Amino acid sequence: MLAAHWMGGILLHIEERKIESSAYSMTQRWLHWIMAVLILTLLLAVEVPKGGVKHALTVWHKEAGVVVFVLLMARVRGRVNSGAPSIFSMSGSWQEFLARGVHGVMYLLMLSVPVLGVLFSQARGKEVDFLGFTLPVILDEDQGLPYALTLRTAHEWAGNIFLYLIGVHFLSVVYHQWIRKDNVLKRMRIF
Repeated sequence: MLAAHWMGGILLHIEERKIESSAYSMTQRWLHWIMAVLILTLLLAVEVPKGGVKHALTVWHKEAGVVVFVLLMARVRGRVNSGAPSIFSMSGSWQEFLARGVHGVMYLLMLSVPVLGVLFSQARGKEVDFLGFTLPVILDEDQGLPYALTLRTAHEWAGNIFLYLIGVHFLSVVYHQWIRKDNVLKRMRIF
């Protein structure tokens, strides 16, 4: 289980605590798979050629990015409250260390990619809507225009890095499921 240590509203650090179960909670598993499908769709939707469909996908891309951010908050809370089951074959190994590092970077990207996307849109003077409401402006066009290209580049690079890490994550699951034959996939299976 993760133990979050707060001081004055600031997260100081998170300690990993194991839980006795061999699987994540059902809520954590559903959030994982819903976010996985949504994130892959978001990452692939930006590759559509320009045209009418591209505009519609761009609007959807922004709203879905906000959904990822909201679901991430629920996911982090679930992780803090419910923890993570042990990977029986990896306890204390370099693979466990690497897996924790990759997961940490993936969580950081799930947070930063939507935030960078919102900032990029707002820096260009574009509103970001979510469920019919316009998000508060963090960076208006007057202040943000000089940073728009940098924000766009950071958003795209972070998305590309995320796509590669998803590939590494997937290949790791394949390795553990069919070569190591341990409990990695069982921990996240919903059926």
